[in-house]
Amino acid sequence: YSVIAAGIAHTVALRTDGALVVWGDDSFGQVGATPTGVFSSVSAGGQHNVAIRPDGSLVSWGDDTFGQVTGTPDQPVLAVAAGDFHSVAILTDGTLVSWGDDAFGQVSGTPPGTFSAVAAGAFHSLAISTDGSLVSWGDDTQGQVSSTPTTAGFTDVSAGGFHSVALINANRPPVARCRNVTIAAGDRCEAEASINDGSFDPDDGDTLTLIQSPAGPYALGETVVTLIATDRHGASSECQGTVT
Repeated sequence: YSVIAAGIAHTVALRTDGALVVWGDDSFGQVGATPTGVFSSVSAGGQHNVAIRPDGSLVSWGDDTFGQVTGTPDQPVLAVAAGDFHSVAILTDGTLVSWGDDAFGQVSGTPPGTFSAVAAGAFHSLAISTDGSLVSWGDDTQGQVSSTPTTAGFTDVSAGGFHSVALINANRPPVARCRNVTIAAGDRCEAEASINDGSFDPDDGDTLTLIQSPAGPYALGETVVTLIATDRHGASSECQGTVT
């Protein structure tokens, strides 16, 4: 199995061959109405399920009390998540679409913008914007929306019934350290020099690239040089020194 998800009283799993297997409560056909064919992802709601075919099309089955099944969009999607009585998906252009129960604004409150990941709780949803920030909407009775972190750098997200959890990139930026240097010029009245004074990356195993601007060689007199330290994630810091 490659994916497994649980609803209120049923479970759905995606086999490695792309087929679906569902077991547990079948009060709303969440087991008996399981579609055949090949799928690439699946999510379980309270008493309904939604799955993505390899072409991006969606299939929903089970409880349709709030349009969780009949309201399923016909546009291709990149990702989908099911809440208790609603679902939310990322369309191929990165925008969001929600359908089903809207008692707490989990459908009508769907934000604009482009997103890279999405999750659904009991009556709320949240998504990661393409800039790495989090957006939550819907039920806020336990602070699911108002307590959403305002920092950026998030890479994955998941939702429980009335809480959420997100994974943030813990990458720390490098530290650029500079010094002033005095050098002897060569026959052409210029010389190479490094103002680096032990720049480092605090994350073990990270790659550090150092660039000086201007790059040199440096002519007679005093030149202010900027050193830029960049890690493999694109985080950077800079400092300045003089070459004399």
